[in-house]
Amino acid sequence: MITTMRLNDPIAIQPSSGVEEVIQNVRFLLKTMKGTCPMYRQFGLDVNMIDKPVNAAQALIVAAVAEAIQMFEPRAKLRSILWEESQSENGELNPLVIIEVEA
Repeated sequence: MITTMRLNDPIAIQPSSGVEEVIQNVRFLLKTMKGTCPMYRQFGLDVNMIDKPVNAAQALIVAAVAEAIQMFEPRAKLRSILWEESQSENGELNPLVIIEVEA
C-alpha cells in the first residue's frame, strides 16, 4: 500500500490494522524533533535545516526523513518526497512524504 502524508496530518491514536499502525508510527516520527524524547534522544528528525536556503533545506529534509524511517520504522519504505507550495511568504516548506507499507 502506498500512502501520501503531510506533516500536519493527524495521528491515529488507535490504528485499525498493521498498515495503519506503520503509517501512524511514521507520522509520529516525522512530527518529533530529535532530542525531545526522554531516554530515546535519537528518535525523531534532525532540525538542522531550519534557516537554511530552500534548496539546501529540501535536501536535508529528504536525507533526515529517509534516515529516520530506515532506522525507526523499517516496515515502511520511503518512495519520494514532493513539495507543496506554501501560501505564506515566510519560506515555509510543506513536504508530502510518500511511503510504501507491505500489507
